[in-house]
Amino acid sequence: MSLIERWNTLPRAGKWLAVFVVFLIGYFAVTPLLDKAAELNAKADQAESRLRSAVATADQLKQSRAEIERNIVALGKLKPYASGSDPQAALDRRLSEIVRQYTLNERRRAAKAPGPLPTVTPAPRTITGEAPPKLDRVSMEWQIDCDTTTLMNVLRELEIAPEVHSVASVQARKLSDNARTSEGEGTLSITFTVESWFPSKGQPGAPAQPAAAATDIGSSSSSSTGGAR
Repeated sequence: MSLIERWNTLPRAGKWLAVFVVFLIGYFAVTPLLDKAAELNAKADQAESRLRSAVATADQLKQSRAEIERNIVALGKLKPYASGSDPQAALDRRLSEIVRQYTLNERRRAAKAPGPLPTVTPAPRTITGEAPPKLDRVSMEWQIDCDTTTLMNVLRELEIAPEVHSVASVQARKLSDNARTSEGEGTLSITFTVESWFPSKGQPGAPAQPAAAATDIGSSSSSSTGGAR
């Protein structure tokens, strides 16, 4: 007897029972496949989301790199924060080296007490969205006498010095006894305010020892070859 003939001989209740059994078998056979397909779809969505995030991060890094390169052209190369035990002493040594190198007539060198670096609004953020570390600064007022050519050289030395993070101000005035050199250059009295920045206490990389308090660490009226002491 064929399958169709057997089906036709079944009573109505038997037919419904057979349909129900086939439905159950199909349900339990198909459901795991549907669950697996849903799981694969969820994983695919997660992978797509991670890929989109990676692409967005790559674009952000590319834009940040371009911005950094523009800033380097405009402002100069980035310098790491001072990491020595005494940023003020390191800054003092650097100024002494410049004095010796150019045999400068150094009139005054005075250190100010360290303090926090002023904040800006809106507050800057790192590429990961975190706030940058808090920074302190130590400033020195430095007065020298020199001609314009030497001034340009001194400014270049301050620009490349790793201990100098900012030349906050430069004031120049002609001296009353402004004798001209053979090149026609007169002598100027220049007053700089130079700064060294370092992580605040409690921040990673903060100096092991605090910088000294405000003090006048040098004053002279004649040529100096060893810097102020």
